[in-house]
Amino acid sequence: DLLSTTNPKTNVSCLVLPTGKCSEFTLSN
Repeated sequence: DLLSTTNPKTNVSCLVLPTGKCSEFTLSN
């Protein structure tokens, strides 16, 4: 499973890719 972390301050989530890179994306409510 892919690991995803969220920064509550900026409301930006980071999706950790299998390659070790981090793909950031903004959450929209």
